[in-house]
Amino acid sequence: MKEIWLGLAEVTPKQGNDILKGAEGAYVNVIALAISEEEYTSIVKSELLKYGFNTLAIGNIELLSDRRKTSVVDDELLDLASLINEENIAQFDEFQAFSERY
Repeated sequence: MKEIWLGLAEVTPKQGNDILKGAEGAYVNVIALAISEEEYTSIVKSELLKYGFNTLAIGNIELLSDRRKTSVVDDELLDLASLINEENIAQFDEFQAFSERY
């Protein structure tokens, strides 16, 4: 059964992508509908690629339902989760740009 997953992706823009306005990269929370963590990772990478981003890493991956049991989830993320369905399988939170990697 597909469920809503979330995680934090670290991305860099592909050549020609100016969404980050010259920043070297960004972190972004991503919510997606998937059967497993592996499928979630695949969906996230594919969706980010559509928007011109290379995915460097995806961390803190877990089911939204599990996260809500242990943490307070921001209203913005819950709003994004409410938009998820079979035709709209992924949503991105605001990209948090960085100028250099640590």
